[in-house]
Amino acid sequence: MEVTKIIKLKLKKNDYQKIIASLMIFALISLYVISHNGAEIPFDSQVFKILNDIRDNNFIVNVMKVISFLGSLEFLLPFIGILVAYYIYRKNYIIALKLGLSTGLTGILNQLTKLVFNRMRPFKYMLIEQTGFSFPSGHTMTNFCFYLIVASILSEKYPNYKWVFYTIAVILGFIMGLSRIILGVHWATDVLAALILGYVCYAMIKKIEFA
Repeated sequence: MEVTKIIKLKLKKNDYQKIIASLMIFALISLYVISHNGAEIPFDSQVFKILNDIRDNNFIVNVMKVISFLGSLEFLLPFIGILVAYYIYRKNYIIALKLGLSTGLTGILNQLTKLVFNRMRPFKYMLIEQTGFSFPSGHTMTNFCFYLIVASILSEKYPNYKWVFYTIAVILGFIMGLSRIILGVHWATDVLAALILGYVCYAMIKKIEFA
């Protein structure tokens, strides 16, 4: 397959419906966040209250720090870069493209969304230092999209285990998001919004084909 072939996004009616439904949920979360005018949201406060004992456990916090690092761009970019280089070497350009976009597309969309909302991080809950705006969670959004793309790639090769791959992807995405809340660098609504947008990015990237 040649790299010079045209790239097309082949979405079906069902795909559009899922994407639109997801964006509507994201819109509702966004409106909920905006309606509080920067004040702490009761739902977010309640989540931190529920996780209070876990956040006091040093072992769990240290595990969450490791998980968070594995989801950071410092780790993820080189890792995905190696995968992309491997698939380019194997001349499987479509997989290389999808893996690259799983980080690139989500990263750009995440930063643009953060600039739109300008939401402050939960500074009083922070267990580690983190800068930048809060909504939505970049770690969660990028990694969830990446996990789902990997699940789709593996499912094409091993269709009988499709449910296993996607179940693992969802669990890993949830754990990544949870780690960001436990470490106090994101509100729960940041993570929920990130999961939604991560899925939307995945739903589009998955349907990319060479014409």
